[in-house]
Amino acid sequence: MTPGTILPLLSLPNKVLSYTEIFFITIKCSYIIFTEIMVRTYVRKTTRQQWDSNSMKLALENIYNGMPFKRAARIYNLPLSTLKRRAKNQNVLATGYSKILGRFTTTLPEKLETSLKEYLLDMEDRLFGMTKKNICEMAYSLAERNGIKHRFSKNKKSAGTAWFRDFLKRYPEISFRTPE
Repeated sequence: MTPGTILPLLSLPNKVLSYTEIFFITIKCSYIIFTEIMVRTYVRKTTRQQWDSNSMKLALENIYNGMPFKRAARIYNLPLSTLKRRAKNQNVLATGYSKILGRFTTTLPEKLETSLKEYLLDMEDRLFGMTKKNICEMAYSLAERNGIKHRFSKNKKSAGTAWFRDFLKRYPEISFRTPE
């Protein structure tokens, strides 16, 4: 079933149905156009980590200088348990005042991605545009050279389309050359 194909459908009652409910209704003589629905953009659903990273930095500095945890949490409006965990460095990923929520992080660190972005913009200024394939191969070689754990294709020696799409979302100023 490809996007745009027409399916014989279903008499819809006077209520709005979800995408999955449509296929379980008895077939009549109407038609519906099937479109592919894929969710790729994450929307944050939690209210966790609403604190300011500058407040966390100041609170940690005061704690290291002798201020009690409860007092620092109250003054800087931070969760007490988070403040204690950050001060004792018990969280492996989020130490200090950096904020990490969830398990999804970018494959390449921000420093490497910005250097890749600057290189691509420099090549673009020199009128030497890069194709999608070139950019994905560069990302793979950067990850390999720097010993970064990645999920890129070792057979193709290239990053995937999902990484490329997300990279372009993070850096919309990059344009790439399409092959003719």
